[in-house]
Amino acid sequence: MEAVCLRAIELGVEEIGFTDHATFDPHDPHAGLFDATGYFDEIDYARERYGQQVIIRAGLEMDYSPDCDKVIRTLLEAHPFDFVLGSVHIVEDEHGWANFAHEPGVSGWFASRDERAAYLPYFRRLEEAVHSGLFDVIAHFDLAKWHGVEFYGPFQPELFAAETESILATMVERGIGLEVNASGLFQPPAEPYPVLDIVQRYAAAGGTLVTVGSDAHHTAQVGQGIERAVALARLAGIRHLTSFHQRRAQPRPFTSFRLSTPAMDPEPLRWR
Repeated sequence: MEAVCLRAIELGVEEIGFTDHATFDPHDPHAGLFDATGYFDEIDYARERYGQQVIIRAGLEMDYSPDCDKVIRTLLEAHPFDFVLGSVHIVEDEHGWANFAHEPGVSGWFASRDERAAYLPYFRRLEEAVHSGLFDVIAHFDLAKWHGVEFYGPFQPELFAAETESILATMVERGIGLEVNASGLFQPPAEPYPVLDIVQRYAAAGGTLVTVGSDAHHTAQVGQGIERAVALARLAGIRHLTSFHQRRAQPRPFTSFRLSTPAMDPEPLRWR
């Protein structure tokens, strides 16, 4: 956490959110391993040492499983998170299950299903996450395409327009934000999560709460793709960005997410 703060300060980042992952889904080998006490100890240390140079938000990315509503709610109510991202990684249907964030095993999911059959369980689980009322923001809305594009080609949002518009309408109704996640630029989709079309649909439905993130898992990834994520939000018709404090949305101007030092992004992957 300290190294990430130093990198953010070097880049001129005004605000950074740490979103450790947590899951209780028994299919995930990391289920139940999130250490909230240790996490907040690190947050407190980082704020004490670097809080005058960069705003530090305490976030969490919570992998949603409908069987775990109660334990998720207990975790979120017990700790002072600034914001909680809802995400979906594990999906299942009558033929099996897969973790869309991990290559081992996920290839079999896509190889044995056509595009619609492969992606639909993801969007259905995402809709359940939105209806749970547990989350402030939905993370990487179309993550299903991460490995799916290698089987079906570029993601076609129009094939899932009915599903995505229903989810987005509920998000707007409930005041749930949409994350523009830049990591997809450097993964097989070669575009952010979600694709521009989905951000445009969110804006058209009246959505205004958009966050941006690099989804950095390593210090070198801090800030990568952020300016392109901001540009996508503006192109979609979003008028300002959003951050969160004590789980309350705060509007932020686009200029707050301009890096004073370029992040030296690697070249985005190109669809083969």
